[in-house]
Amino acid sequence: MSVVSFEGVTKYFRLGHRSTGIKDIFVALMSKNKRPPRMYDHYVLRDVSFTVGKGETFGIIGPNGSGKSTILKLAAGIINPNKGQVKIKGRVSSLLEVGAGFQPDLTGRENIFLYGTILGLTKKTIKSQIENIIDFSGVDPKFIDEPVKYYSSGMYMRLAFSVAVNVVPDVLIADEVLSVGDEQFQQKCISKIDEMRKQGVTVLYVSHDLATVQKLCSNVLYLRPGGLATISSATSQILKYREDNSENDITI
Repeated sequence: MSVVSFEGVTKYFRLGHRSTGIKDIFVALMSKNKRPPRMYDHYVLRDVSFTVGKGETFGIIGPNGSGKSTILKLAAGIINPNKGQVKIKGRVSSLLEVGAGFQPDLTGRENIFLYGTILGLTKKTIKSQIENIIDFSGVDPKFIDEPVKYYSSGMYMRLAFSVAVNVVPDVLIADEVLSVGDEQFQQKCISKIDEMRKQGVTVLYVSHDLATVQKLCSNVLYLRPGGLATISSATSQILKYREDNSENDITI
């Protein structure tokens, strides 16, 4: 059963500068260009189509600027396509900006309730999960009732990630989330995502860590600058990505 569906999706952003008056014209005349810069459409995705089934972890790879985060924002409903359709079935939890819902002056415990509410959890559900959330994060319990502005960046991000993965959604959207914390915590994250997959959660996963992509994902969407995209098995797509970028000495 298809849970995530992109059908002929095209996304572009209008860039440049629109002349608004005499000042813009004067600046243009005084410059070497002699005319105001025109608006233009920058295409990030062109006619991209794919489906992701229930319980599948679907990887998205590509160089910077190829549209990986744009795919996730479209799936999360943050932005809309200029052409085509994006269809998502069920409840979505997105890890695009881990900790974006945290307030520095609130305690860790208060932020768990705040962030959990933003992600769609009821207060009752948060209460039932709070000890698991704290334990998974690895944050010392003696700090959980202190304002998070006193937390290290690692503590802050681990707690935010822990809240997000305890939502147990139908679709988890994750962008480079395994860069959170130390190696031990990253392994906990990988195990948690794999556990969610076995529970039937569909995962859209973006990462530059190709080894983790190959470990977690069955199929992979390989994006190239300009909106071109291909879909195949994780092994073949990662091999192709490495071949394409070997001449550029890109280290992943």
